[in-house]
Amino acid sequence: MQMISFNKIRMILFFFIFSTFMMATDKTWSQGNVFGQEEEQAPPIIGSVEINGNKMVSTALIKKQLRTQKEKPFSRIDINKDIKRLYELNWFSKISVDVEEGQELKVIFNVIEKPTIAHILFRGNSKIKTSSLKKKLIEKEGDLVKFSISEGDLLNEKMISDAASALRAFYEKKGFKTVQVKTELVHDEKENKADVIFHIDEGKKIKIKRIRIVGAAQLKEKKILKQMQTKRKRWYNSGVYEEEKFKEDLERIKAFYFRNGYIDIRISSVKETLVDAGKKVVIDIEVSEGSQYKLGNIEIEGQKSFSKEEILRGTLLKTGDIYLPENLSKDLKTVKDFYFSRGYIDARVDVDTFSGDRSEPILNLKYTIIENEVVFIDKIKIQGNERTKDIVIRRELNIKPGDKFDGVKMEVAQKRLSNTGLFNDDKGVPKVDLYPDPTSRDPQRDLIVEVQEGKCGELSFGAGYSSVESLIGFLELSQGNFDLFNWPSFTGDAQKLKFRTEFGQYKKEFLIDFTEPWLFEKRLLFGLQLFTTSRSYSTSDYTEDKQGFLLRLAKPVFKYTRAEVNYSFQTVEVENVGENASEYLKSQEGKREVGKLGLDLVRDVRDSFYNATKGSRLEWSIEVAGVGGNTDYYRSIFDADLYFGLWFQHVLVTSFRIGGIQEYGQSEDVPIFARFFLGGSRSIRGFDYRDIGPHDQYEEPLGGKFMYYGSFEYVIPIIEQFRLGLFFDYGNLYADFDDIDLGIMNASVGIGLQITLPIGPLRFDYGVPVITDDYHEGEGGKFTFDIGNRF
Repeated sequence: MQMISFNKIRMILFFFIFSTFMMATDKTWSQGNVFGQEEEQAPPIIGSVEINGNKMVSTALIKKQLRTQKEKPFSRIDINKDIKRLYELNWFSKISVDVEEGQELKVIFNVIEKPTIAHILFRGNSKIKTSSLKKKLIEKEGDLVKFSISEGDLLNEKMISDAASALRAFYEKKGFKTVQVKTELVHDEKENKADVIFHIDEGKKIKIKRIRIVGAAQLKEKKILKQMQTKRKRWYNSGVYEEEKFKEDLERIKAFYFRNGYIDIRISSVKETLVDAGKKVVIDIEVSEGSQYKLGNIEIEGQKSFSKEEILRGTLLKTGDIYLPENLSKDLKTVKDFYFSRGYIDARVDVDTFSGDRSEPILNLKYTIIENEVVFIDKIKIQGNERTKDIVIRRELNIKPGDKFDGVKMEVAQKRLSNTGLFNDDKGVPKVDLYPDPTSRDPQRDLIVEVQEGKCGELSFGAGYSSVESLIGFLELSQGNFDLFNWPSFTGDAQKLKFRTEFGQYKKEFLIDFTEPWLFEKRLLFGLQLFTTSRSYSTSDYTEDKQGFLLRLAKPVFKYTRAEVNYSFQTVEVENVGENASEYLKSQEGKREVGKLGLDLVRDVRDSFYNATKGSRLEWSIEVAGVGGNTDYYRSIFDADLYFGLWFQHVLVTSFRIGGIQEYGQSEDVPIFARFFLGGSRSIRGFDYRDIGPHDQYEEPLGGKFMYYGSFEYVIPIIEQFRLGLFFDYGNLYADFDDIDLGIMNASVGIGLQITLPIGPLRFDYGVPVITDDYHEGEGGKFTFDIGNRF
């Protein structure tokens, strides 16, 4: 009974509420309110849409965001969506809508814009400049702007929050792991403007206390750590943690394992633990090494013209060897070169690796070869040369029409053309390409040689100061693609012409240098120099004037060896000898004529002319004076420079030079201008220029007939174009061969800075004598600087 009574009560309440709602609805509809139109009646059409209150955001831009538009049916659902959409744009702090009825239905959006940003301020930053932080207030992802904040923009709290996160990330990448960035908004309600203030607590750069490689069992932790740029804090290393470098280091670790045959290597986890009150971090890198893979079977499929043994003869990987991906890349090139060098330029060579027995870490190799036909050269077509003659390009080619296409020879020809220096882009990058005609598939095919001509003319000038020459200046005009017989442009034949004048406090020189690299269209270099020089020495009481010429012929005799025969004739006058000079110096006064015939052999396998890191340069030269003129002597010099690349791009350079000179014939002695001198920036640093060896009673250097000197230098790169050198120089100079005593030596140790400039290397050195003869006993250190190579 109680349940029935309850149901009756519930039914009575329902009918009461329903009847009340229906009466209210009828009353609203009867009043004609547009927000309560009967569903059966068509909604009214909007006559106009207006925007009120906007100043910064254009009316057209706001209207573009709205679904509510003129001449569309009125819908409160659309209005609600429009309000939500406008709020999402973060332009407005308040939005309301009015609807006015009259002759037409008018919908009015009333907006209150957010404040504009008056100033963006940074507080607390001292380690990083404000200008650098401002650059982080805009972030793009491709063409999409993720966030952007600048003065004059409308205030956008989300973008400000994103910018603060970006600033934190920027600091963390720089090693400030405990940085805190907070934002403050200071409103000026009267002007509707706000200042955005980023409060930064930089903290300190986190230093690395230790890096541990967890799980390294097969490769030594020490060797793994050497692969990383990120280092622990030591006296010679800052030990700063930088996120970007560390991410690269993780890839270096994986690459190191991969190179050693651990192709399943994974970085399982990286754990960073702050220690020492948050000032340092211990980094644990956990690796999952996997197994070291070895090479199983090597198969070849598709070869027809050659046996498996012939094809694989020059490859590095053999069955049972540790699988090294680097060697596989080399082997793939070797197999391709095998075919390309035999004219199969359309040959396709692919290599795949596949596992054999899954229970063992073994990889098998399979070369798949499609040989196609042998292709021969029909014509050689040259493209891209506007100034340079075709013959200049053709003579560098080691292949000719009728030959098989040889991919290896084509690479050599490409290097030869690049080495001429005639073909490059604006940045000096060689632009030479050799390829078979891509429009033909015939066995007789044209070889296309495509080049891009660079700028070969150059005007350069400069001035400076040398510890040897004092104030110096130079002016040089050169053309590397000169043609003596091509008037009026005089370009196109790859001849080289140079005019140079050098002037300074102690030296004046003028030089004309002409070189024909292919004399009579043979690989024979011809050179001619005309020169005049006037030179005085700050350490000697006389001057030398020289005028003359030099002729030379040079030719490659082995792969890396060049032989040169030269002849020079010069007039040398020693003058302005001081009244208080020694009798020997006075005896040298006067004019002499010297005709010299010389032979040079040079073997150069360095990887760079200025900043070599490996290889060597050996030179032996001999010259005989007396082939014309009235001065007779012969001289021989041997030079050796060896470069050893070490860890972290450090280089050990060892240099040695030994030479002797002796008079003969009608000459009673070797004149002073032909003798050897030692000491100073280009020989034994730490001693005065030309000051090692014999002196007269007035302490003027007299030079000598036998000399030797050498150097051990440990070179450390600092930043690009800057290198630090620690050196040990040694050697001595003797008046005559009878005076040679190898037990007497002068030596120095020192430190230097090397800077690579367009005009050549600039060196600053400070050397201190550590072993001396009696003449130099007790001398202190010397500072020298110089432009140019020492040897």
